[in-house]
Amino acid sequence: MSPAERARRRHVWVDGPDDTLVAGLVVTWRRREGEWEALVATGYGDRMLLQWRAASALRPVRDDGWRLSAP
Repeated sequence: MSPAERARRRHVWVDGPDDTLVAGLVVTWRRREGEWEALVATGYGDRMLLQWRAASALRPVRDDGWRLSAP
């Protein structure tokens, strides 16, 4: 099953600068030269960056069960 068939959009951690992880959102998938790539939106301060990233550079965000309390 392809990444595109499993989930169209999902929150991921993306390999960032200086070995950090950056929060991102997968917008869409494509297959290029036999490998899957995701168009990922990441935020840096007041800027957004859309970038094609190899699927191997992404890590899915796992639900830790935390929920915001009702006001």
